[in-house]
Parts: sequence; C-alpha cells; structure tokens
Amino acid sequence: MVDEPKAYNPLDYDNLTQNCVRELLTRGPGMLPLAREFIDSGVYALFYAGNFPLYATVRSPDACRPIYVGKAVPAGGRKGIAGRPTSRPSKSLHGCLSEHTASIETAANL
Repeated sequence: MVDEPKAYNPLDYDNLTQNCVRELLTRGPGMLPLAREFIDSGVYALFYAGNFPLYATVRSPDACRPIYVGKAVPAGGRKGIAGRPTSRPSKSLHGCLSEHTASIETAANL
C-alpha cells in the first residue's frame, strides 16, 4: 500500500523555517556599511565574501551560506507591546547592522 502524501501545513515548524530561509535569501545581499538610515526590525544574515585565508571555509561570495544570522527586535517587542499605535517606529535593524559594521571595521585584515 502506498502512503498518501502528508498534507502541507505552512505553520508546521519545518515548513515555517524553510519559508523564512527562502524569503531571507531571496532578498539579495546588501552591502555594509549601510548607505542610509532606515526604520525596520526583523531577521538578517551576514555573509563573508573576502579572501582572508582563515575564513576560506566560510566564504560565500554568492551569499547562499551565512556566517551569522540574527534578529533585531523593536523596542517593547520582548514584552509584547511593539507595534501598538503608541509605539514608535523601530530603528533596531539599522542599529544591529551598524554595530556589526563597526565591529568589522575594527579588523585590519577582513
């Protein structure tokens, strides 16, 4: 007897994860440092495309294998109050990426 295919549940953990990864990778890579300030929060990934020999195994010039994935939560997000009409727009994603940029810029060989 042949097993019937399992019904697709978009909220199933595996499907949700695959959808998030697919969406993140289809956005295309941007460049650091950031060209402008913006208001947003969310998930981001960092990729290494340089030629430093010690990082050769994590090099991903086509931006398909991140070396770091993080999230920027708006103020109040951890308390469940972000997004309410009284909350201010969040610059948390810009702040996280700016911090990563500053950290990367301190290295002379990257």
